[in-house]
Amino acid sequence: MGITAADTFPPSVPPRPPQRLLPKARSVVVYGIPMLLGSISSNPRVATAHTKTVYHELDRISYQVGRLLEREGYRAATVGAFGPTEMSKETRGLVGDLSFRHAAVAAGLGVWSRCRIVLNAKWGPRVRYAAVVTDAPLAADSPLEQELCSDCDLCITACPVGALSPDGTVNTIKCLLHLQPYGQPGLTRFLRDLVAKPVEEQQQALREPLFWGLYQHLAHGIDYECSACLEACPVGL
Repeated sequence: MGITAADTFPPSVPPRPPQRLLPKARSVVVYGIPMLLGSISSNPRVATAHTKTVYHELDRISYQVGRLLEREGYRAATVGAFGPTEMSKETRGLVGDLSFRHAAVAAGLGVWSRCRIVLNAKWGPRVRYAAVVTDAPLAADSPLEQELCSDCDLCITACPVGALSPDGTVNTIKCLLHLQPYGQPGLTRFLRDLVAKPVEEQQQALREPLFWGLYQHLAHGIDYECSACLEACPVGL
């Protein structure tokens, strides 16, 4: 856990200052939970279930932190560890209400890697974060001074779709299309192709694993089909 001041919160693109969530915000409490190595390196179903378990635990902690702050007479706004996200033309659901990565780095919980993942000294990139914005005047922590990323390029090499670049840029769309094959683009393509088929082929398409995967995605939420960059990073192993 760490704390960063709301008025010096690092800028992100698009701008997501804490004051958007709580006008009189003074502090941001940010915390992370390590992921289980065995779970994220297992099959996609196990990795997905594990990731959602971590998100649920983060949201539980957020509520308890918020309750504690409000019992002390302050206001607290919890930010969902996973969602919902703003589905506007500006964000397209790809940007949260608060950048947990920027908050974690500002609060001294980690440093940036070349592929813009936050590296924690103990667990490397295998940490999920969440935060609570509050008007409580809490003492802020300092960012880490140590360098954790050795520019080994293992994450870049491991990416199966080449979404990571040596200059630190990330092709988010390319990553998501591979990471979440049953997400909105996959569903849109399936429906577009389905309506163009004859009735017999439509019935057959509804008996194929692709449709089953899409149905399951709609029933329980996003699936995660890739964790190559998390597994490849040597920090914290």
